[in-house]
Amino acid sequence: MAGRLRKPPVMGGFFQRRENEVEIDNKINLGFSGGGFRATFYCLGAYRRLVELGLEKHVSEITSVSGGSIAAGAVISALAEGDFSSLLDFDRRVTTKLINLGQCNFRRRIMTKASWLAYLLPYLPKLQQLALAAALRPKMSKAFPQVLDEELFEGRKMKQAEAATEWSCNATCINTLKRFRFKSSDIYGYLLGRSSDIDDISIAFAVAASAAYPVGFAPLELDVEAREFRDLYGTGTQKPENPAKLYLTDGGVYDNLGSESMLKSPVPLLMLDASGASQPLWDNSHMSKLELANRTLAVGLDQVVYLRRRLLFEVKQHQQLILGRGIGKIIEYWRERGTRGMNMEQLLQVEQLCAALRTDMDGFHDVEIEYLMWLGAVKIDYALRLLLPGNEQLQQSKMPKLPDYDAGFATAVLERGGKMSVFKPLHHDLHLN
Repeated sequence: MAGRLRKPPVMGGFFQRRENEVEIDNKINLGFSGGGFRATFYCLGAYRRLVELGLEKHVSEITSVSGGSIAAGAVISALAEGDFSSLLDFDRRVTTKLINLGQCNFRRRIMTKASWLAYLLPYLPKLQQLALAAALRPKMSKAFPQVLDEELFEGRKMKQAEAATEWSCNATCINTLKRFRFKSSDIYGYLLGRSSDIDDISIAFAVAASAAYPVGFAPLELDVEAREFRDLYGTGTQKPENPAKLYLTDGGVYDNLGSESMLKSPVPLLMLDASGASQPLWDNSHMSKLELANRTLAVGLDQVVYLRRRLLFEVKQHQQLILGRGIGKIIEYWRERGTRGMNMEQLLQVEQLCAALRTDMDGFHDVEIEYLMWLGAVKIDYALRLLLPGNEQLQQSKMPKLPDYDAGFATAVLERGGKMSVFKPLHHDLHLN
């Protein structure tokens, strides 16, 4: 990699840094945030751009949470089998699989695998829908990793996820109220320490634990009574006793950026932040009980996001690539370099609509996927240009290609994508044709 990673300028809060940063040659870390499939495809687009530029080998570590863990798991499990030989190879081994996952009616697959009664949900009165959905939560938590294995991970274990790029997959532990971390070498939890007894833990289980949104899934259970944990305080000592089980839920409940493991690393962090934030709602006359529950939970989750962003701003050398902010500066950058055909007003609207897309695992439309991937690609591309002004691959490359959709059609799809349909597909057709 030509050039040195250097301190980027502060640009209106979109790119942020701390003083006295440490320069690190040839290494970057990535953070894949939570946000359901919205985060999955935003992060996928960013990593795909690295592959396109030939820079993915310089990623030292990926930390992930929730929807970002789905993307990270797909990338790392593919890397564990060998480096990507080309962009076409990456698309075959990662992109196509994730798009298929995002369009396989994933949520419905989980629900119907949990119980045949889920087929009745669209036809029941709302109160009965809510009661049945609540009753299915424990079974859905068991079905979640099973469907991930069927569609993506094929039964591979965390020990098989060893690659040149290290991966931290983060969940929230209900027992300790802190982060719980999975790696290919061990697991780690507050008040527990580390354990390398992970032969039985699958990639699918780790990702499901990281992405098990509390409203839809009961906490996943991990047996730990017989596992040997060490290094509780970095002393190498064995902890004498464990609880029988740990209860793990969506990592975003504790840290929706998955940033905690990176706070002490001197390596620059590019944080792909698709966590978004709930919007004020003045007309609540038609708010359902489920919407009320979701918005009540969102109060706490939104504060987690804001506080984590502030923490990164104050203590970490990083570039924070927030979905919903910054596209205007990027468009101006490319316009100054002669790129034409970009409608500023339209792209500003597209970014805001993408930032407001639902965060569940309903089927995503081609338009939603392509624009999310483009936003991830164009933002990481710009961040790298600030970090590596002398890099030849970057200097010779053009702006990531914009999706080619009619503006009115794309806007209509994205506006619809901001709504939520829990028991029926939001989009009845996921493709243009």
